[in-house]
Amino acid sequence: MHRLRNYILCVVVTILLFFTVTAVQGSLFAKYYVLNTDTYVDVIEEKDIGTKVYEVIEERYETEVNSTGIPSEVYMEVVNNPAVKEMVTGCVEDAFKYIKGKAKKLDYETCREKLVPLKKSIDTFFEEYANSINYEKDDAFYEKTSDVYETADKFITETADVYQFITIDAAGYLRYAKKVYDYIDIMMIVSIIASFVLIIIIIIANNKNLFNSLYWISISAGTSAVIFLAVCIYLKVTDYFDRFAIKAKHVFAAMTGLFNELTDKLITINLIIISISFVLMILYIVLGKEKNVTDSQNKEVLQEA
Repeated sequence: MHRLRNYILCVVVTILLFFTVTAVQGSLFAKYYVLNTDTYVDVIEEKDIGTKVYEVIEERYETEVNSTGIPSEVYMEVVNNPAVKEMVTGCVEDAFKYIKGKAKKLDYETCREKLVPLKKSIDTFFEEYANSINYEKDDAFYEKTSDVYETADKFITETADVYQFITIDAAGYLRYAKKVYDYIDIMMIVSIIASFVLIIIIIIANNKNLFNSLYWISISAGTSAVIFLAVCIYLKVTDYFDRFAIKAKHVFAAMTGLFNELTDKLITINLIIISISFVLMILYIVLGKEKNVTDSQNKEVLQEA
């Protein structure tokens, strides 16, 4: 009867441990990968997203020359490739300043700082053009130059925002990421403590043969890892992220690159967990069962005596 009670207790605790281990992995992954600026910046560098953004901006202003009369050089001499790369990275850094509570609102200050020289470039062009045709600079003139700059500022900033933080924030979803970040440490600590408590309960329940604890711990951790791994493998095998209906090539490259990167990290993490679970199971089989057999033999000897 005592062994049956212990067995039922171990089953229940193992199920609970499965959920807490899953929570530990989820909270750690969210904090150190999903909500980590470096993850996004690494994808930008690996996929050369900055160059793709530069090409989109360059194409826009080369196409608009005939309709606006403004040479593309007015924009592109300032918004060059290195500057664009810094703006793309700056957009990510500014977004995470907001998510982490270091900024009160999503304001791409880093990106817009790079566009300050653009205002001078646009003003210089219009002033030289006005002087060449003897045009008197009135309020309409200055309003026009201001409108051109504001339009350029908006377009370039939104184009540099390859992860679409502006759109996500406008839809009201970015505040949820902010809330998750605010409570992620608490979630992580609570789930880790709960996991340790459950492991201790399993050890106490198997105090006559501590190696049996390895079996239950292996089952809970291994099951959680296998589920995560199965989902990740499905996403990779089916090229799920490549189905995203994103027309902008720079946004598509950034988004698919990000999700594939996160999936690859999850696969690596869960392969490690499965390997550890496998080692624990081997230890249980080799040491735990051997001790169970020895205990049974000793019990038989005592009964015969």
